[in-house]
Amino acid sequence: PPSRRSPPRRPRGASGAMDYTGQWLSELIYYVLCILAGLIGWIWGYIVEDFFVTVAVWAAGAALALVVCVPEWPFFNRNPVKWLDSIPDYGDEPPPAATTAAAAATPAAAEAPKGSSHGGKSGKKSKRRS
Repeated sequence: PPSRRSPPRRPRGASGAMDYTGQWLSELIYYVLCILAGLIGWIWGYIVEDFFVTVAVWAAGAALALVVCVPEWPFFNRNPVKWLDSIPDYGDEPPPAATTAAAAATPAAAEAPKGSSHGGKSGKKSKRRS
C-alpha cells in the first residue's frame, strides 16, 4: 500500500492557494497589462521610429505581469473554497453501513417474475397492424 505522507509544506510567507475568483482576476490583470504594454510600446516605438523600443516596452510589461500575476498574493484568495470533509479510508473492504444496506436489499432486488427468465416478457409475438 502507498505510504501516507503529509503534503509538502509551503515556504514561509506563502499565502495559500489562489481561489477561483483570484484566478479570474489574475488572468484579467495579465491581459490588461500585456495589452497596455503592447499599445504603449507600439505608440512610443512609432514616435521614435525604433522597433526595439516597442519590443522592450512590451517585454517590460510582460515581466511586470509575471511578477503581479504568477505568485499567490493574498488578494487573490479573498473567496476561499470551503471543501467537504474527507471520507475515511476503509482499505479494501466497504464501510460497515454499506455492507448492511446491500445485504438487506439483495433478496428483494433479485426476485424475477415467475415463469420467465428474460425479464417478464411472455414470449408471444405481438400482432402489429400496418
